[in-house]
Amino acid sequence: AGRFDDAVAHFTTAIEADPQSHVLFSNRSAAYAKLEQYKASLLDANQCIKLAPTWAKGHSRRGAAYVGLRNWRQAIVAYEEGL
Repeated sequence: AGRFDDAVAHFTTAIEADPQSHVLFSNRSAAYAKLEQYKASLLDANQCIKLAPTWAKGHSRRGAAYVGLRNWRQAIVAYEEGL
């Protein structure tokens, strides 16, 4: 538990093998958020949403990244889009 640097590295390798997997981008977004790398988390959340626009978890990841960036308005928008 808590090995988020390792998680990012493994998800990056997996994304290289399957760049169309929205789940991998979602999971790496979460790992980046745990590392407080919110801009990277947001970029992965955006890619997740691009690949699977109706998947609510992608919007949740985007909302969490915006919370980390202290952009409250965009966080609310992201969470509402996931509903």
